[in-house]
Amino acid sequence: MIIKASELTEFRKKHENEKIVYCGGVFDLLHLGHLDVLKELRATAGDKGLVVVGVTPDSRVKHRKGETRPAHDQETRIAVIDALRYVDCSFISPERSKYEFIGYGVLKDLKPNVFITADDVWEQERAWLQEQGTQLKIIPRFSEEISTTITIRNIVKKHS
Repeated sequence: MIIKASELTEFRKKHENEKIVYCGGVFDLLHLGHLDVLKELRATAGDKGLVVVGVTPDSRVKHRKGETRPAHDQETRIAVIDALRYVDCSFISPERSKYEFIGYGVLKDLKPNVFITADDVWEQERAWLQEQGTQLKIIPRFSEEISTTITIRNIVKKHS
């Protein structure tokens, strides 16, 4: 199910007695690292919990990764994520000020029980997350050799 980021508070209220496990990301060209994270989310949520995935909007991807990215627009990326059996709900993450720590608004609105990320910068926010009722779970990246950037680089190299 695809919802709007503006509906996260209402989504949480509707599912107040259910475990929600959340992660966010670009999810440009799906690879084993993405699937590893999504499987971890599903395992953490269990059979009765909900997996919620935030997809980074195109403008933020361009800002972080350059003008040639994303390879797929946000509508394509969210459609692919939402079609996966591991995912119960997805949304396009809202735009935020470049000075705001990305993800705060989503975490405040969604109030997930567990927030899973491979980005250890969130470690400094662990206390704040606990105050929100959210457990932080930092998982290692599947592999430093597996990424969308590396995949695109290899395709370009093979066709140059």
